[in-house]
Amino acid sequence: MIHSISLKEEPSSLTSPVKFFRREDLTVEKRFKIASISLFFRVKGGKSGMAKRHGVSRTFIYQLRDQLAGGMHTIFGASSHAQPERFSARQQAEQFILLLRLIGGCSIGAISLVLDALEMPFNSTGFISQYLQSKGAGLPNIVDWQGKVIFGSDELFILGRQPILLTVDPASGAILHIEKLASLTKAAWQQHWQCLREKGIEPIKLLSDEGTTLRAAREGFPEIAWQPDTFHAISLRLGVFQQRLLRQAEKAMEQEYKREDKKHSAKSPGMKQKQHQSWEQACQNSLQALRLYEDFRFLYQCILEQNQVFQADGQARLRTSAEAETRMALELMRTLSIPRLNKELDEILHVLPDLYAFLDGVQPTIALLSKTIEPALLPFWTCAWQAEKKASKAKNNYPYQKRCKDKAALALELLQQHYQMDKKSFETLRQSTFLTLDAGCAQSSAIVECVNSFLRPYLNECRDQISQEFLQLLMFYYNHRRFQRGKRKGKAPIEILSDKPLDENWLNLLLQEVKA
Repeated sequence: MIHSISLKEEPSSLTSPVKFFRREDLTVEKRFKIASISLFFRVKGGKSGMAKRHGVSRTFIYQLRDQLAGGMHTIFGASSHAQPERFSARQQAEQFILLLRLIGGCSIGAISLVLDALEMPFNSTGFISQYLQSKGAGLPNIVDWQGKVIFGSDELFILGRQPILLTVDPASGAILHIEKLASLTKAAWQQHWQCLREKGIEPIKLLSDEGTTLRAAREGFPEIAWQPDTFHAISLRLGVFQQRLLRQAEKAMEQEYKREDKKHSAKSPGMKQKQHQSWEQACQNSLQALRLYEDFRFLYQCILEQNQVFQADGQARLRTSAEAETRMALELMRTLSIPRLNKELDEILHVLPDLYAFLDGVQPTIALLSKTIEPALLPFWTCAWQAEKKASKAKNNYPYQKRCKDKAALALELLQQHYQMDKKSFETLRQSTFLTLDAGCAQSSAIVECVNSFLRPYLNECRDQISQEFLQLLMFYYNHRRFQRGKRKGKAPIEILSDKPLDENWLNLLLQEVKA
């Protein structure tokens, strides 16, 4: 390009057109100033003003700007590893955010304060909130697995009315589907289950409490058996009356002791006679209260015994006999004339035809185990499994819990001696056998309540303002983190569900999943 310079500050030696010359008056500092102003101060008409002021073309200014933008690290002497260091600092901050939020249960504000105290970057509440939201948005709300399982379903309410629908596999404890809705309806539950079926997860049966909406929703799937939760159906209803009758008996005994003290402290013959009569009446009331408590407790224990999958000798319990025993015990309870008890008995009788549906799956489970286990050894396995199950439920009764654990340990010790296996091989056999029994004999939605108790602290911390994206993040964390105690100790729910071990911990898997 031919340039003709006609500015006042033009050198006297450049009076004729020249081609591609380098302006000596445009030093490196001036060129850097032009490029910096053009790159960082984008004012309307600014480039035209600079072009006139320095006697250059707009194209020349754009070239300087692009050179500065493309070689900023070289110009300012930036080292080659500066950017990876910054990226590593961000990765470290992101890992801290996930660990503090999911494991620590910290609020976003608390996480910001912790990162700031550690002098880590990316510690603003806005970044933390947006980061968690983006990670949850990249995760599904339905587990990535296909097969047949039992649907353990329940709803969890936030803000007193907004529901979170939850479906869990009782055997593995894995969350299958979680979603937040605006309102609870029958159609919402049916759509919730239908989404699972469309993903290839088919229900063996539905396991839930007796909530009105849940009971109405299951009518849309008549081909799927329904199993009412035995805890909500029986223990939650009748256990209250047992505790109430026990308190009444204790109060009556306390009143008897007081009357006895007053009888001994009376002075006059008339007062002695009066206090003696009061004491005798208190004795009668105490005996009546104790008798009522013992009668109810005996019938209640008879009903609870029918909830045991196997009898004392390890043989499977029959559904017909369990229903008949329970029905008889409930009718005998009516004769006790306990206030407000008849209403609860009617509710139990209403669900009684479906209450022991779990016993129908016992025989197929036994048949499945008979393929790999000798029939003569099955009672030892069932006794050990049921004893461990009783021990896990008896959390507030240590002596009974210890007896159950000792019984299970004795049965397992005899089995190990019979198989002549080392401890590790026998433990693998025990876990597989117990998992088969868990899957075939599910009768309670207690695992759903455990998941609810896992979610509740996060809901409380968020003041019930929780998003669907964060629920998906919690679902991934719950399914991929390993249990620290209990019968599933050392395994993650997704490992038990898919029968495939995880190669890495949940944090690395989460980052890989979102990146993919």
